[in-house]
Amino acid sequence: MQVNYLAVLVAAVSTFLLGGLWYSPKLFGPAWQLAAGDTRKKENGHPAKVFGTSFLFALVAAFAYAVLIPIQPSVLQFAIYGAILGAWR
Repeated sequence: MQVNYLAVLVAAVSTFLLGGLWYSPKLFGPAWQLAAGDTRKKENGHPAKVFGTSFLFALVAAFAYAVLIPIQPSVLQFAIYGAILGAWR
């Protein structure tokens, strides 16, 4: 198993930053909370804990994808992995 750790780190950071922007109050955060039925004010805890946990999960997900998907997959392998991950979600 060969994992590019720099690519895993870049993927985790980009996912973390894009997710933070996506769920921010400036974009879709309030709409997402309303659709999810979450009417609470922000009582999720200290921001460092919330962001640290979020980044850790992004890192774990990026590493899992790096392990699961081969270095140079074919188009068919991409389609199969995409279908499996889409169905699992």
